[in-house]
Amino acid sequence: MLALAALLAGCATGFPSIPGHHERLVKVSGQSGGERLHVDVTGRGRPVVLLHGLGGNATSWSAVAPLLASRHRVYIPEQLGFGRSDKPLGADYSLEAQARRVVRLIRSLGLERPVLVGDSTGGTIALHVARLAPDDIGPLVLIAAPLAVEELDLVRLYARIPEITEAAIEGAPARLTAAVSARSIYPFGYIPRLESIEAQAHVLDQPGAREASVATLRALAVTESAGLRRAVSRMRREVAILTCEDDDVVPISHAEELNARIRGSKLVILGRCNHAGHYIHADRIAEVIAEIAR
Repeated sequence: MLALAALLAGCATGFPSIPGHHERLVKVSGQSGGERLHVDVTGRGRPVVLLHGLGGNATSWSAVAPLLASRHRVYIPEQLGFGRSDKPLGADYSLEAQARRVVRLIRSLGLERPVLVGDSTGGTIALHVARLAPDDIGPLVLIAAPLAVEELDLVRLYARIPEITEAAIEGAPARLTAAVSARSIYPFGYIPRLESIEAQAHVLDQPGAREASVATLRALAVTESAGLRRAVSRMRREVAILTCEDDDVVPISHAEELNARIRGSKLVILGRCNHAGHYIHADRIAEVIAEIAR
């Protein structure tokens, strides 16, 4: 059951601050007490917003962000429930709710049509942002993004045995969960760094982190993506879609469907990198972002 953590934590590499980045907490809810997202900011130029996958944090972009900072102002928010952002019990952890927070964040920061980049389910969140607030953002870059999260094998497995999965997430040692998660996203022959595993274990031990992971899985399992599919088919904007040819977390078929539905989109196949393209092919991803951000 720990393999399910590949979707939740497989995109993360750690919790520490990133050298050279400015940090801030941004309130994204008008409710009493509010909801605050932690944001790392670096670089100068046209704004680019990087959205990590579920279970990730700002350091998920540690390979890509430095390659963009010389030409772009890079904003890396951490989703509610993850990283250093707030982790309120009872919050809505659906992808659409996370997208609404991203919209409020972009408006709060005063960003003018930023390039929106999403990895894994961060890409699905980016699609929701484009549906909810099309005039607030510029081009999209989607990396290993599932169009219909409820169709992923990992989510279907959770839906069949939720109690066992939740018990594993809540009770398994953090280091074991982090090690399984880290290894599961890499292709054969690549070994995650020990310091990355240790850092992710630290993330899992933060108050509210496991509860947020369980709440996220529950939200994914009841997602209904027909409306998003219709919205994507009507989308008219510049979109680059990137995928690893051997991804067994989010199969290449999701990228192919996105490319077929979005008129004028560009499909880039990164080669054999399983679900770790944002680590293994950071140079190529940065090139695509730079091209679309011109």
